[in-house]
Amino acid sequence: MDIASLREEIDQVDEKILTLLEQRARLAAEIGKKKLENNLSVVSTERESEIIQRLVRKNNSRLTGQDIESIFKEIIKSCRNVQIE
Repeated sequence: MDIASLREEIDQVDEKILTLLEQRARLAAEIGKKKLENNLSVVSTERESEIIQRLVRKNNSRLTGQDIESIFKEIIKSCRNVQIE
């Protein structure tokens, strides 16, 4: 496979990732509403830690555990911001 074909595949994967991030943000916004209704804090460090630990354990890609942790910390932070809005 040539570079152009590989890049095209990456573009397709990126679009799938974007769709999944949009779905995650929508769900986070819904959770934010529920937290507000129930007077709960938006930040749940315990839950965030559980998510990251679970994903690092499940990781069997070429990415390191630290890579996975960094990526998901950013995703969680962005979704937390959606809950606040």
